[in-house]
Amino acid sequence: MAEFSSGSLSAIMAQIQKSVDDALAKEVAKKVKQHVSDAVRDVVYKEGVPEIYDRRGKQGYIGTGSLRDPEEMISVVSNGTLEVSDAALPSVDWDMDLSESIQNGYGNREEWYDQPRPFMMGGDKSAEETLIETGDHVEAMKKGLQRIYGKNNVI
Repeated sequence: MAEFSSGSLSAIMAQIQKSVDDALAKEVAKKVKQHVSDAVRDVVYKEGVPEIYDRRGKQGYIGTGSLRDPEEMISVVSNGTLEVSDAALPSVDWDMDLSESIQNGYGNREEWYDQPRPFMMGGDKSAEETLIETGDHVEAMKKGLQRIYGKNNVI
C-alpha cells in the first residue's frame, strides 16, 4: 500500500498523479478494452456477415488480428489521460487503418459494410456510450486506487 511521506504539496500531487496513471494503465485500460471489444461485437459484427471477404476472427478473436481482440489494442497513459486504440491492420492497402475505416465508412458506401459504424464513440452502443451508462471505468479506477492505497482508504 502506498503511503504519503511528508513533503511539499507538489511532491504529494506527483505521487497522486503516478497512482492515477497506474490505475488507468491497469484496471481502467482493461475495462475500456473490454467495452471496445463488446462494441465491435454489437455495432460492427452484428450488422451482418460479409459475403465478399472473410472476416478475421471467425473462430474467436484472440490472436487473429480482429478488432475485438483486447490483446491487439494499445493503451497509452499520460498525465491522467488514457487513450485506447486498436492495432489491427487493414487487410488491404487503404488510406485509413481498419478501425478508422469501419467507424467512418469507406469505399463507395453502396454495401452495408461500407457504411460508417461508430463503435468507439459517437454512436448508439459505442464503447463511449456504454461506459457512460454503466460507469464501469469509474469503478475500475476506484479498484485501482484501492489496490494502491488500500480498500479502506478509497471510497
